[in-house]
This record gives sequence, structure tokens and C-alpha cells, in this order.
Amino acid sequence: MDESAARPDPDRLIELLNELGVLLAMYGESHWSKRLTYQSDRVNAFRLNAYAGVKSEFGGMGSLNDLLIMKANGHQLEVADERSANDWVSSLSSKIYDELKLMDRSA
Repeated sequence: MDESAARPDPDRLIELLNELGVLLAMYGESHWSKRLTYQSDRVNAFRLNAYAGVKSEFGGMGSLNDLLIMKANGHQLEVADERSANDWVSSLSSKIYDELKLMDRSA
């Protein structure tokens, strides 16, 4: 995709937040699933005014970036599935970050 032609897409951001929230809920990660649902609802209601809240979920100590989906952390999966689960979380998180960068450029 030509990045110069890329435009912020709040609906895409909402879709990605919801997808990641469902994935995390599937593994029993209710805290972050609820946080992402909350942020998705905020983006849906407030659009541009909600992006800072979404960004805050990904930065700093104890943020979503620190989350590891692991059986040892009480998540509902087998040890053999941990790598693929974390790869999936990382991929969706990266897509959300890319959407947020587009938002920053258009502001």
C-alpha cells in the first residue's frame, strides 16, 4: 500500500481493537480484553479525541506491550501454542500502532 495515500480509518482501528480484544478474551486475558473494548467504544463515540487513550494502552510500564500470553500466567492455552498466540497478539498490536501513526500524521 502506498503510505502517502493512506488515510486514517477509525473504523479499521475499531475493528482491530475488537479483534485483539476477542483474541485476548479467548485466552482468558479479561483485563486487557475489557480495556480494548472500552477504547474501541471511545473511538466509535469520539473519533479523533479518543486516539490518545488508545495510544496510552501501548506505552509505559505495565502496558499491553508487556503482556505475554502464557500458560504460566494463567492464560487458557497450551505451552506449545504460546508462540503463535503471542505472534498473533503482536501482529494485531502492530496494525493498531500503524493506524495510530496515520492518525498522528493527519492531526
